[in-house]
Order: sequence, then structure tokens, then C-alpha cells
Amino acid sequence: MPFDFSTVHAFILTTINKELIAAKLIKLADLEISGNNFFNQPDAVVIEPNPSITIAQIRKLQTALSRKPLKLPKQFGIILSAQLMTLAAQNAFLKLLEEPTKDTILCLSLENPWELLPTILSRCQIIKIQEARSKKQEASAQSLDIELKKLLVKLLRAGIGERLILIEPYGKNRAEALVFCQSLIEFLENQLHIDKPFLPLPKLQKILKKSLDLHLRLKQNLNVRLSLDQWALGI
Repeated sequence: MPFDFSTVHAFILTTINKELIAAKLIKLADLEISGNNFFNQPDAVVIEPNPSITIAQIRKLQTALSRKPLKLPKQFGIILSAQLMTLAAQNAFLKLLEEPTKDTILCLSLENPWELLPTILSRCQIIKIQEARSKKQEASAQSLDIELKKLLVKLLRAGIGERLILIEPYGKNRAEALVFCQSLIEFLENQLHIDKPFLPLPKLQKILKKSLDLHLRLKQNLNVRLSLDQWALGI
């Protein structure tokens, strides 16, 4: 059955693999074409970074999507590596989201959705794409999950002073703090969708909201250590 686009017309796919993007969009729209042919369609309008994605590219996308589909039932506006959109480009993209046409499907592809503006996230449906991992990658992911779980348990049991000490290693610089925050958000989202999470759902949801706020503060170039301290004290 094709996806019901009457309520959702914009998606975030958590992958940069073009084959997986094509396969998912073909399935969503119930298209009768092969994945190899998808990006060759005149109705698949693709924006790629060079080296970033600019407001001019988003305006060009908007112009391309203003016409009717030529061959497919829908037009697809696809932004690859969407985390490389400039702030101006993201704000321009918001206008596309806020003024959808019935013939258009928008798709953003990137590995970490939280690198986008919250206003974009709130208007898109996030679809996680599971890519095959090597044994080494799987072991590394499991090790990170264990580390994050232990940290959260310690923080929740600790007093004010100890919380500030526990979070200190994660605030050495903005880049490392962002990696920590993105890993934490992904871990918390996964916990919300398993049968037996390690914390009650309301608590997980509260920590996730605080973590999303932390990510926004870090992206806005606010003080790294202060932002992490406030997160650790607020969860």
C-alpha cells in the first residue's frame, strides 16, 4: 500500500546512501520503477552540497518543484547531506515545508537529524534507515550505549557537585560535545522504542527533551561547559 501523503509530505531519512534513499522513496510512493532509475527521473530533483548547500540552491529547488510532475505521480525534492545547508538555506527550506503542494514529496538525507533546525524537525517525519554494520562497528555502538547508560545512571544518583564532575570530560571542546550530544539523543530515542528501557518512559522523554535543547545551544555557539553543566543539573 502506498503511504498516505495527505498528512505528511516531508521526510528525513537517516542515511546518505543514495541506493537506500531511492529504495525507501519508491516504497513510500508505491512507484513501479527500479532503484537504479529513480534518480534519472525528471521528477526527482536532487540538491547536493558544493561544498555547502546555499539559499540559491533551495530557491532553485523551489522553482523546479513549482511545476506539475512530468512522468511520476509525485515530484521529489531531495536534499543530500542536508546537514550542510547553511542557516539561510534551512530557513528558506522552511518556506517549502510550510507551503506544500499536493504533488510534492520533500526528503532530507543525513545521518544525524538533530543537526537541523528544530523547526524543520517538527515538520518532517523521521525515518531511520538501518544500514548493515560490521562486527567492529556493532561492538563499538554497543560499547557506547553501555557508556551512556552508566553515565545517566550515575548522574541521576549524584548530587550537584558530583554531576558537574561527571559531565566535565564531555566538554573539552564544542566538536566533542556535539558528538556526545548526538550519540546521547540517538541512544535515548532507541530506548523509547524498545520493550524494556532502562528508565521509565516519562524520565527518558524528559532527558531527551533536555538533550535536544542542549544540542540547539551547542549549535548556537553558546558556552560549551555552561551548556553541559545546565544539562547535567536539569535532567
